[in-house]
Amino acid sequence: MRLIFSNNERSAQAMSSRHNRLGNERYIQAAILIILFDKNMHGYKIAQKLHEMSLFSGGAEERPGSRARKAYAHLRKMEDESLLVSQWETEGPKKPRRVYSISCQGKIRLSKWMTEIAFDIASLFELIERYRMLAGQP
Repeated sequence: MRLIFSNNERSAQAMSSRHNRLGNERYIQAAILIILFDKNMHGYKIAQKLHEMSLFSGGAEERPGSRARKAYAHLRKMEDESLLVSQWETEGPKKPRRVYSISCQGKIRLSKWMTEIAFDIASLFELIERYRMLAGQP
């Protein structure tokens, strides 16, 4: 499914991009679970991976370090909810750091969220198509 936006739609997107990127906590947590689905990682690397995703890339106004702080807050909450597990990595000369992995409960929740998100996308696509039909847009 490919969406093509007009210039007016892009302007509206730009106006609300900060809100959308920071938006729904479920999307952020789902993205973290996807990042960890096949590889365990430490928090800073998870924050970098989140930043690489267009939905969470922030903006020029984002202060250094804020991206990592936000990621760590989500990681702590998700571990409290048993979606993640962590352990300290102390091997080698590097400073000890916490390495996160997805739990069985996290995989179950991710599957549920992906189903819900797919439904949301289909519903939003239907709204866009209805609008375009009524507005005479292709």
